[in-house]
Amino acid sequence: MIKKVYGLEKFFCILYIHVIIPRMY
Repeated sequence: MIKKVYGLEKFFCILYIHVIIPRMY
């Protein structure tokens, strides 16, 4: 279960980098 949560966190981190940050520019 801990690995699953970590993987989900990693996924959201990548999603944040690719979706939210480009909108700032």
